[in-house]
Amino acid sequence: MRGLLLKEWRQSGGLFCLVILLIGAFYINHSFKVVSTYQTTLQQHASQEFQKDDQEWPLSDADFESSLKVGETTLYTYAPVVLLLLLVLGFKQSAGERFRKNDYFTYGLPQPRWRIFWAKQLAFLPLALLSIGLFSGASMWYIYMKIPEMFLPPATMAVMIVFSSLAVYFFAFELTLCLGWLCGNLIFAILSTLLLFTSILYLIPTGVPSIWVSIQSFVEQKSVDVLWLNNLLAGLANYADFRSSASLITFLILGLVCGGCAYLVHQKMTLEYDGDFIILPKLRKPIWLFASLYVPFTWLCYMEIYHYSGFRMIGAEQFFGMCLGTLFILFITGIITHWLIFKTFPFSKKSRALPAK
Repeated sequence: MRGLLLKEWRQSGGLFCLVILLIGAFYINHSFKVVSTYQTTLQQHASQEFQKDDQEWPLSDADFESSLKVGETTLYTYAPVVLLLLLVLGFKQSAGERFRKNDYFTYGLPQPRWRIFWAKQLAFLPLALLSIGLFSGASMWYIYMKIPEMFLPPATMAVMIVFSSLAVYFFAFELTLCLGWLCGNLIFAILSTLLLFTSILYLIPTGVPSIWVSIQSFVEQKSVDVLWLNNLLAGLANYADFRSSASLITFLILGLVCGGCAYLVHQKMTLEYDGDFIILPKLRKPIWLFASLYVPFTWLCYMEIYHYSGFRMIGAEQFFGMCLGTLFILFITGIITHWLIFKTFPFSKKSRALPAK
């Protein structure tokens, strides 16, 4: 195990150190920016020009406090940057190794697959999560030290944001390893991971309740605004809210599931199908079916988020237009993914796909 860990550090140690330094720099920059914005606003309120304007148009105490408050979302606006850096590290250990042809050396070592898998898990992930947790905690501590408590969210919420963010980062890293090993091409692995991750984190939480409201509005002929207030699925958005315990639990579970899938893929994968879209022949048909349905579903979520809000009530034109659009995306996606996975078009007799083993 020690030799495998040293190998991972020789191959990706430099990138890991760079990623951690960049993440630390973003956290430091973010905390200084939040404090600087508060201090600048406070100085503006204390300026003579503002005091003169305040005498003519008095500012209420509620408006004054509101202008100085730091919102909850401000505390984790750095999350996308950290996620991208972790995805780069994950791809370097999985699909990047195949791209550089280092996998022939790694899997030629006299080591069992399970030991190689755990070496990749333990080489960087625990240290990365620990470092990010320390940077995040230090950033929160600095913000809460420099800004009065009355202008900040509760400290318990800040703690929940830190731990929920770590759970999301854990899920992102495990998903990257899983798809990085499952997809035989680096570009395919990156695109698949970005699509799946962004849809789970951003599209599905809001899109699924929106789809349900649109169907209800069309069937019951009621206003969208009224139905949204009583929407049973509105709570689904909580799992993507870093402020809630649901987010922490959900992404921990998703991370463990992706880690288990990554282990199974790693145990079964073979170098024979390097370069193919999916390197495990037995999984090609299930993944084709999943992709053919999932892409139209995410497209529908994306469209519904903005579609239903433009209408007080969903009519037949809007409803059937979305249905036809979804079916069209389903048809196109099925053809494209079938060609990518099987190297042939659906219902074609000629196939360049490699036989399943």
